[in-house]
Amino acid sequence: FVISSTSALFGNVFIPSETLPEQISWVSKLIPISYATDAVRGALLRGEGFSELAPDLFALAAFSAFLVPVGLVGARIAIRKAKREGTLVQY
Repeated sequence: FVISSTSALFGNVFIPSETLPEQISWVSKLIPISYATDAVRGALLRGEGFSELAPDLFALAAFSAFLVPVGLVGARIAIRKAKREGTLVQY
């Protein structure tokens, strides 16, 4: 709940990150959802084309290129540990 709410707050879901205090507005650049909400709002509300959405889409692709392999490695480690400990069947 805390991670989800924090991501939504800094991810431009509730309020734009520009309205946050300058000391904490930089956090929104570290959260992928902020780029996704900017791209969706640009496409649906402002009618922006691909050229205007390209920076947000590129940022999302960069996050995906980094986070998908990290997530797969983390899942592999967790599954190996669960198999080794015999706790996989409990779930």
